[in-house]
Amino acid sequence: MPERVVVNMKGQSSIDLNVRSKARVLRGQFSIKQPLTQILRQNLSTFFGTVDKPAVAARCLKGQSSMELLVTFSTVLVFTVPVLLLLLTVSQFGFERSSVVQADSSARVIADNLNELSAQGEGAKRELLLNLPSNTKYIHISKGEVVIGVSLSTGIYEAAAPFYANVVTPYDTAVSGLYPLSMEWLYQTNEVHIS
Repeated sequence: MPERVVVNMKGQSSIDLNVRSKARVLRGQFSIKQPLTQILRQNLSTFFGTVDKPAVAARCLKGQSSMELLVTFSTVLVFTVPVLLLLLTVSQFGFERSSVVQADSSARVIADNLNELSAQGEGAKRELLLNLPSNTKYIHISKGEVVIGVSLSTGIYEAAAPFYANVVTPYDTAVSGLYPLSMEWLYQTNEVHIS
């Protein structure tokens, strides 16, 4: 049977051997009720020489603090990395959604201004300052349709808006951000010129 550690009323721990054979073997080394710290010190000193308690304690504390640091760091990583990835995914989704809305409204603004310019007739001019998404690939204006291509993670999204003005010369450009767009009704050719 294993040894039992018994704490007496004074708070000192002592060893209690239940097995008679162990008591007979160990009888010469220490008494049955000898304090546990003395027993350990005697047995360790016979195997390892003198035991320097502060040095052993310092080594144990260094190991303990290193282990605590590793556990703390890994716990922080376990909780932080998934949260950061989730935030980046959500922000990417929000960015793409706002790009689509911005491209749709820009195409609608260009088409509406072309229609108004055509309705005003000779000498009409318009200056627009468009705020295009940063991931805009192209703007194409021709054949009664304004198309703005926006690059998304799923591919190219084309925001389209129809117009009835006569635009004979197609207009193609690849810009993003703030972009000035000039429109003028040309009476000679009966068309809207975009530059």
